[in-house]
Order: sequence, then C-alpha cells, then structure tokens
Amino acid sequence: MRRHVVRFALLGLVLPLLAVLATVTATPALAATDLSGPSLITGAASVAVDPAGNATAVWIESPDGSSYQVRAARRTGSAGAWGVAATVGAPGSLAPAVATGPNGSAILAYTSTDTGFAVILARTIDAGGAWSPPSIVSAPGQNSGSPQLTVGPDGTITIAWSTHDGVNTIVQARRRTPDGTWSAPLTLSTPGTNADGPSLAIDDEGDVVVAWTTSTGVEASRLLPTGWTTPDQVWTGVNASQVRAGAGGTGHFTLAWVVHSAVVGDRVHATEHLGGDDWTEEAYVLSPLGLDAKDVDLDVSTGGNAVVVWAVGDGEHSWIQRFQEWPQDIGGWNDADNPDDESPIDGEAVNPTVRYDADGNRHFAWTQLGASGPEVWSMLHSVPNPLPNLAGRRSPAGEQVLAPSIGLDAVGTVTTLWRRLDPANPLHSRVQIDTATRKGPLARMVAPTLALYPSTAPYGLSWTAGERGAPVASYDLRWREAPWNGTFGPPQTFRTATTATGAPFGPLQLGASYCLSVRARDVDGLEGPWSGEGWGCLTVPLDDRQLKRKGKWKKVKAGNAFSRTLTRSTTKGAWLRINGVTARQLVLRVKLGKKYGKIKVKVSGWGPQTFSLKSKQRGIGTIALGDMGSIRTVNVMIVVKSKGKQVNVDGLYARKW
Repeated sequence: MRRHVVRFALLGLVLPLLAVLATVTATPALAATDLSGPSLITGAASVAVDPAGNATAVWIESPDGSSYQVRAARRTGSAGAWGVAATVGAPGSLAPAVATGPNGSAILAYTSTDTGFAVILARTIDAGGAWSPPSIVSAPGQNSGSPQLTVGPDGTITIAWSTHDGVNTIVQARRRTPDGTWSAPLTLSTPGTNADGPSLAIDDEGDVVVAWTTSTGVEASRLLPTGWTTPDQVWTGVNASQVRAGAGGTGHFTLAWVVHSAVVGDRVHATEHLGGDDWTEEAYVLSPLGLDAKDVDLDVSTGGNAVVVWAVGDGEHSWIQRFQEWPQDIGGWNDADNPDDESPIDGEAVNPTVRYDADGNRHFAWTQLGASGPEVWSMLHSVPNPLPNLAGRRSPAGEQVLAPSIGLDAVGTVTTLWRRLDPANPLHSRVQIDTATRKGPLARMVAPTLALYPSTAPYGLSWTAGERGAPVASYDLRWREAPWNGTFGPPQTFRTATTATGAPFGPLQLGASYCLSVRARDVDGLEGPWSGEGWGCLTVPLDDRQLKRKGKWKKVKAGNAFSRTLTRSTTKGAWLRINGVTARQLVLRVKLGKKYGKIKVKVSGWGPQTFSLKSKQRGIGTIALGDMGSIRTVNVMIVVKSKGKQVNVDGLYARKW
C-alpha cells in the first residue's frame, strides 16, 4: 500500500473580496470540527491518513503572539473522535511535515530554532497516541530547513532536507530502520552546486525518489536496494522551483515543477521515470503559454497514472487546472499544452491539492473566493469516467477558510483540513477538520460513450453498477444541456429511484450537447457519488441547412445523411458560414469519395486548415478540426478550394465535452 507524503507550504497570499462567483452545484458541506481554538496560526495545516483511517493533523501556532510552535491532533479510525491538540514542538519550531507509518503510527519532522542553529527534528506517535522524544536528524552546526519525509511498507523512514555546508545550500537525507537505527546524514545533491526544496515519493516496493531544484535545473536521486543513485539532471534550465514528486506501482515516479519566465509566463513542467535506469528524455510543458502558474501538486495511482494540478492566472483571475496522464496500457499524457480547467475561469482560486484513493478515484481540493470570502472547494473524478463531477463548496457556508489538505483511507473516506479565519480578529484563525465517508455504491454510464450522434431521435441510454459498494437497489439520473451557441445549464432530473438500467433519452435538439451522470443507492438508502460526465456525453450536429451560403450551392437529398440532406457545390470560392458557435472541438460531417474536392476551413482565432475529401472510403465521414482546449465562441467558414469537383457538407458538431 502506498503512503502519501503530506507537504507543508506557506500560503503567502491575501485574497481580495470580489463579486459572487458564478453559481455551481455545490458538494454538500458537513459541519466542521475545530481542532484548535482561535489563535495566531500561520501557514497551511497538514493531515496524514492511513488505510485504516487513523489520522494525524499538524500545524504551527503561537499561543503568545511572539513564538510559534508545532501543534498536533490525533484521530483513531475514520469514525473516531479527534483528541485534544498537543504541543509537539518547542517554541521556535516550524515547517512540520507528517506521514503515516505501519500499525496506526505516524511520523513528524520539523525545523527547530531553539538550539542556536536551525535543526531538523523527528518524532513518532504510536497507535495509542504516545509521542516519542525528539530525535535530531540533521548534521550539527548547520542551519537546516524544508524537511520532507516518507515511510516504506516495512516502517523504514526517509527524511530529506536542505542545509548549508558553509559554501552551498545542499540536500541531504537520512533513514531510520524499523528497529530505530538511524543512518548517517548523506548529501544527495551534486557537490559544488546550490540545491533546495526537496520532495520525496515512495513506490509500492519501498524504492524512494528525492527531487530538488538547483541553479541549473532539477535533479533527482533514487534509493534502490543497492543504495542512492548519483543525481540525475532531469531538467536543465534556470528559475525552477516548487518541485513535487509522486510514485505509484513499481518504479514509476513522476516529477512536476514550476519554471519562472517573464517572457512566456511561469509554466508547469513534468517528467517521469517508468523503470530502468533513465528518466524520460524530454520534460513535458503542461501549463499554457502566456499565463502564470503556481501552487503545483501531483499524485500517482497504484497503477502508475499521474495527475498534476496547479493554479494559473491571467492578471485578472486565477483558476485551477489539471493535466492527466491516462492509463499506462493506453499510454502517455493527454494533449500537451492543453490542460483541463477545474474551477471557474472568471473567479479566484489557489492552493490546489490532489490525492488518489485505492479505487483510482481522484480527489481535489483548493481555496476558492466565494461571496463572503475564501472557501474550500472540492471535486471528485470517479473512475472509469475521465471527466469530473461538478465542483462545489466543501467548507461550511458563510465561513472564511483556506489552504486545504486532504487524506484518504482505504475505502475512500475523505478527511479535509483547513484554516478558518476568525471574523472577530483578522489575525486569528483556527484549524478545522471535515470528514466525508463515501460508502454508497458506485455507478457509471455505459452509453453514450463520448458520442457524436447524427440524429435528433431519442438516444438509448444505459448504465450499470460499479465494481465497489453494496448491492444497488435503485439509480438516479441527471442531465445537462448546452445549445450549439451556448454553454451547459444546471443539472436537471431525468430519473429518480429507478431500478432500470436503460431508457430512451430525447428527442434531442439540433446542434446541442448533452452530458448525463448516474448515482446508485443501496438497500439501506445510502447514496453513492454522482458519476463523472466523461462517459455520458453526446453531441447532435448542426444541419447543413442551418449554415449561411454564398456562391453556387445546391441542396441534395441523401438517405444516409443527417436529416437526409446535403449541401453541394463544385464552385471554387463558394462558402458556408455560421457565427457564434460555442464549442471545445469542432467536427465537420462531409461526404467522402474518390472524385471529391478540397475545402478550406477558417475558425476565428485559429486556422485556416485545408482538407481533402478524396478518399477510398465512400459515404458520410467526419473531419476533426482540432481541440481548442477549452470552450470558446467562434465563427466558422467552409470554403470550396477545388474547381469542378464535388464538395458535399452534411453538418457540424459543436462538441462541448
């Protein structure tokens, strides 16, 4: 079983009060539990949860307003009550990192400044809640910070940190075996270079990777049974920061980091190690050109599939984006430089985090500016659907909260930790926890499966129970519709408490897109989550008769065409046009054949592109005009480029999903 590394990061952001965000369907918010009283609390709190649901939360608090110290609270089991918070770091302690260990234990590492030098200390807590005395981890006589840690399946602890050797800032690591024996501190970074910001990950067999940034790029070292490898220069360049490491399966490691550039914007890069000796030769650039990215986080499933998340801003708004690596048997990352937007792009969102559960579902959380101030929002991407459920507020209504941390147990219970600002004193905040138990059965759409549907007749839907959860007693279904020149409206109910696993859906509108989702209910009435809409979307094309014409065109009846008509021309320069199409991808329906001509397609802000309709295939086919990455409103013109050869246009899909 993988154990996640939970990181501590300073927030460093003051959110302005802006207008109310666009209305979305919110995730139900539960009553949060206070782990601390109102006090001077800085930075983000962190929580680590093991497969049995045992949880440890840590944060930095100042009881007297002058000196900060590390505080912690403990929970036994997912349904257990949180214990009273305890001080686990002396005054002057900061930067805590926490990870789960075997048999209900947890490990804490933090920086202490009460000895003259900043040193790294470590403490463990057993299943009974007893803390061990602090152990000094870093070398004496050096100022050290930024501790990170992870724990192997057998309980072996690995801690890495940054320290100064009198000449350079370097990255060191140390390990503790299950019998309590510490190895000597070992320098991992390349001698003679400055290195900082280590991040750790561990795979299912206990192999560890530590990554860090240097003045010349990003380096990483892997711990194999034979020892630590010589540092690999996984990326060469300047101004790299915020490196994050993830691991899943055996030997599959993924790194992501931010590269600052005043010319092209701060962009997220990523690379991976799929086993063997080497990292991938070229790092992927994940975030868009010209926007500034920050707050990167990632996780890797036990099957080796990675997801990277970050906040991106255009100078006016900031929002959350995701980049997904699809299953390894399919292969590779999704379209480069084409991430998915997870939060409203006209809002303010920062500090995203993501974790995989044991079933491969991806859980997201971030800080979103709401009507009364910052809120914590969350989202679930449930398998096998690649697209998410709708995002929504997780924190209690009317409260100002920020900087979420999430932990998951083996059955998908989500523990979310955040800081709640005290409305009576802006300098005070308190640490709150919220637990949402996901025990309801899963369900998923079987059909449609990302369908381009050339008909307005009712579509035959089908759905089924998922692989996890209690036996299903009934299903609910909902749908959203977007016209060809608009975006999706709010969800509408299609079926409630039905025992059927199929039904006709329609009639459908010309040019519209529809996305459906299903949830299951067990015999006790416990509901599972709504399925993601990725497998449940379809789009009906615009008919050729809806396109404006200029030049010599002729309407032709064709039994195999959409609406049984085609629009035909043999005149070079004749065109069809439609304005105000709102889509993510445009797909043209045309007739193909050996003697057909060419067309040029112009899309406002993108194009033009030339396509030949000459093909050994005969009959109606489709031409994908490309994925624009997000939903945009464009004008489309189709121009006959050949002379004397038939061009037959059947319709245009305005795909939103």
